[in-house]
Amino acid sequence: MKYYIQILSSQSALSTPSLFMFFDSSRYIFNSGDCVQRIANEHKIRLSKMKNLFITSITPNTVGSLPGMMLSLIESQPEVKRTIHGPPGLLQFIKAACTFTWHGNFNIIEYGNSDFIEGPLSSTTTHVFSDDNMKVHIIPIADYVSFPSSSDSPYGLVENTGSIYIIECKPFPNKFLIDKAKLLGVPRGPLLGKLSSGQSVVVDGRVITPEEVTEKGPPQPVIVIFDLPNTQHCAQIVERLQIYLQPQYNLASFLHFTRKDVLLSTEYIEMIMALPHVNNTILDLQMSPASSLFKKSDELLIKLNKLLPQAFPLPNFPKNLDINILEVIHNLIPNCIIPNFFTKIVLAPANSQGIDRSEEIKPIDMQKLNPQLNTISLPNLEISSNDNNPIITNIDTNSGWCAHSCSYQDIVDINLPGSDPQLLFLGTASMKPGAYRNVSGIHFSEWGGGLLLDCGEGSYSQLVRSYGDGISQVLLDLKAILITHLHADHDLGIIKILHERAKLTTESLIVVAPSLFNVYLSNCAMLMGPFYYEFQTPTLISVPGLEIFSVPVDHRIEAYGFIITHKSGWKLVYSGDTRPCPGLIQGGYNATVLIHEATFDDLKQKDAVEKFHSTLGEALQVASAMEVWKVVLTHFSQRYSKLPENTKVDAIYTFDLMRFRFSECNELVKLMPILIQEWKDEDTSED
Repeated sequence: MKYYIQILSSQSALSTPSLFMFFDSSRYIFNSGDCVQRIANEHKIRLSKMKNLFITSITPNTVGSLPGMMLSLIESQPEVKRTIHGPPGLLQFIKAACTFTWHGNFNIIEYGNSDFIEGPLSSTTTHVFSDDNMKVHIIPIADYVSFPSSSDSPYGLVENTGSIYIIECKPFPNKFLIDKAKLLGVPRGPLLGKLSSGQSVVVDGRVITPEEVTEKGPPQPVIVIFDLPNTQHCAQIVERLQIYLQPQYNLASFLHFTRKDVLLSTEYIEMIMALPHVNNTILDLQMSPASSLFKKSDELLIKLNKLLPQAFPLPNFPKNLDINILEVIHNLIPNCIIPNFFTKIVLAPANSQGIDRSEEIKPIDMQKLNPQLNTISLPNLEISSNDNNPIITNIDTNSGWCAHSCSYQDIVDINLPGSDPQLLFLGTASMKPGAYRNVSGIHFSEWGGGLLLDCGEGSYSQLVRSYGDGISQVLLDLKAILITHLHADHDLGIIKILHERAKLTTESLIVVAPSLFNVYLSNCAMLMGPFYYEFQTPTLISVPGLEIFSVPVDHRIEAYGFIITHKSGWKLVYSGDTRPCPGLIQGGYNATVLIHEATFDDLKQKDAVEKFHSTLGEALQVASAMEVWKVVLTHFSQRYSKLPENTKVDAIYTFDLMRFRFSECNELVKLMPILIQEWKDEDTSED
């Protein structure tokens, strides 16, 4: 029998705390903040056996990637039913997220102060969960803004949510003393088997009971997980915990998700001191050594940096921001444990209990993280011409297309400020995060401000990897976030961006998205705010310094492409997710730069049609019909994990964290064959 808790992610500039609990028969996750999916993918943490996911509070750091994880699990195992558990506010969050997330394969249980069932959503005052591996007692914490009523919502509106989970792991089995059984005359065979299974037997007229030949197993391990939103509840926690912390239990560890300012308060320290003195594992500290959390992506970037350093700056790595208070923490908190990524707390077998650091992520070693060229293979992307595509050939275009070889200076007035903007690709994959590619997001800057064109899960961490200590200024310079459509791989990262930006300024950020998205944002602001934003629909966009127009495109739901122009003369078109779309071609005609999705190669034409995406060949035809100066391709299926191979097309293929100015497009296109030549056509697609 083996079970343990592992730190799936710890607090850092790139990640938020999350726990992975392993039993032989099942897995459990505690919290699903930004980048949890990508970390699990990168480090081969398989979530397929995960049936229960526990949320400790409703914040960007605990539910930031939850809708995306739900969709990924539904897509990979549609037949499996799972349950999400959490404190008051969980149902409000899930119902708001239904604007872009389907929860049909999940039961959602909120541990609150009312009882009701609404399909897969339920609230219960029975604050206990149990299965074959553990029994969990839940102490929910919340400040109610309004209480449950029989009106539209049967659950109350809350803020400052949190919880305490007391987890009783399954007891160790008693040890059968076979030698003692033999001494009592029990022969090998059926009688011994019956006695070892817990039944009394009769030998030579004497009844021998199981209790005579068994030794009681070690006390069952108990762990307690804390996530308190403030200090108001600290005084009552000790008394409430005494009910559960029974002497017969082996109290193994306290784990604290509680945020740092509350953790270090006088009230919280007094609460810890009044509890039994066991290991206190602190999760909300940026103490992990600078490390390559996304090693595969970092190695690829370092390799690309050798070829094109300007387009591929070296990634930044998290720093130990809380190292200066380490001594203070150890002095205040008894038996303090500061974990790293993948630290284990072993609970069974009993003789192995304790802290296991053997799988921790190692500090960055640039000598080892220094791949040589010609070592990484690339998949080959098949491209066909599709010359007879009626969607494209029926477009009426003029003949005034500027040839690809024109210089950028011939197109724009380079003397005007903002005439040479920059594109930074935060994610270039479709559907879900992978080891090499994150999901959709583009930072568009150097025009007099900053824009985010879509904002998938992990966009904030990608900004940190790219800008490092400059992240605060990047957030302050943001003027707007443009969301093309309500799919999680395009919008899920916005809450983390708003959360981090609200620490710096109260100035409103413009958010442009289909109208239903405001339901999600307003509920998140109530639960997790304050957030400072001004919501606009795609039909009416106003961003100072730019002219922005939306064009409805052909996706399976309401979706838009964006056309952005500047007084200096440049014109940027962003397709979002779409089939080849006449309206986009007409609206974006003669654009300077077209960013178009290329989810599939042309061998997957049927998939592209069924899923309302474009093939690479179709994207190139759209660019030709639109008569753009340069075309940039992105949103590749994760089956193409790195770079599609094609040396004959005048196009820019994107990588995560690739950045360039418009004026650099000509040279970048010329260098594309050099990039492609570094790899062969071996398929190394991800699982």
